[in-house]
Amino acid sequence: YRSQYPYAYNHELGPVFIILQPAYMEKIFTCGDKVKGRVRVRILTEPLRVTIWFRGRSSCSKDDNTNLFSFTHVLFSGLGPYPRHPNPTYVDFPFEFRFPENVELHPGNINDAAFRSSTMFEHRPGYLLPPSLWAKDGSAKVEYYLEAQIPSDQLFFSGKTKVRHQFRFSPSVIPENYIIPPLIPGSPVLVRRQTRFLDTAGAPKHHSRFSRLKDSINHEDAPSAAFSIAVNLPSQVRVGEPIPLTISLAHLERSEGVLEPPVVSLRGIIAKTIVHIHARVPVRLHPEGEHRCASSEVINLFRCEFKHPGIIMFDGMTLDELSPRLALADSMAPSFRSYGISTTHDLRVKLVVECAGKVSEVDFLRQGITFLPMLRPGSSIPEPMDLP
Repeated sequence: YRSQYPYAYNHELGPVFIILQPAYMEKIFTCGDKVKGRVRVRILTEPLRVTIWFRGRSSCSKDDNTNLFSFTHVLFSGLGPYPRHPNPTYVDFPFEFRFPENVELHPGNINDAAFRSSTMFEHRPGYLLPPSLWAKDGSAKVEYYLEAQIPSDQLFFSGKTKVRHQFRFSPSVIPENYIIPPLIPGSPVLVRRQTRFLDTAGAPKHHSRFSRLKDSINHEDAPSAAFSIAVNLPSQVRVGEPIPLTISLAHLERSEGVLEPPVVSLRGIIAKTIVHIHARVPVRLHPEGEHRCASSEVINLFRCEFKHPGIIMFDGMTLDELSPRLALADSMAPSFRSYGISTTHDLRVKLVVECAGKVSEVDFLRQGITFLPMLRPGSSIPEPMDLP
């Protein structure tokens, strides 16, 4: 954030400084959370006005900032006396804001054009606040920040008269009668093994490195077995909750010498999400009334490996008892739609399986999965921390 807004970097040695609890630096705020702190002003500047703003906004370029909400507090106005403070070199002005739940402001016109109605974007206020977002290429961002300012023409030394502090935000909803959607069967992936390790009667007894290498080479007369694996996922997953999934395992044809289905073990699991960021900018002279663009980013969600022999797999197995659990962390942004930005998600799951001494990776992709906002208690809003 400092590199993006060097002209408004919040520094304790500046003429104006926003003081917050240290815990705020790592906190992920949500709807209804309070933001309390102080604006510290050095008396040497003798400002005639001290103002602080609390804003949420989105943008897809330098010139299309769209406010989602904006609150203002004039902390001081007029000629002294300033509030008393033990330290004679500065004075503190307390403030307090609260995150709203929904977008409160109309988007207004950009490039002499308005946001049009769309199934992918919003065009009227009242929808749930979108989460913080900052695309890696800088093409799209949603940000929430405090901005404190004193008049710039009253300074007699170098220093920033406007400073900002950015917050991480993720929306939340009150629990209702939410029904977990059913699992959607995934496309099965065929896996085939052909090795003498499958023949229980004539399995090799040598365990030297050379013998294992020789036995791993496929021979035309070696027995074979085939099985299919599929990962079943729902169409919706909630942030902060486990990802429900089941694994389907079906043993198919095998050679006559293979009396029983071979043991298939799970040696690892990797989960990633592909975030598709869609953006639009209204343009009056554009044939479609707006310009659209899209980008994608890959985010690692989960990775776990199991020592040999792994976990024996069976049809219908779940990963509920897995530790650490396979879940969407609270820091993961949910899918959302806003005025000029929206996101969609794909979920990629990779299983590392072992059968008859050979390890393979099997990939599964669930496109268009929705990441729902996290839940919060219906009537209890966490009390704010004391002022620093």
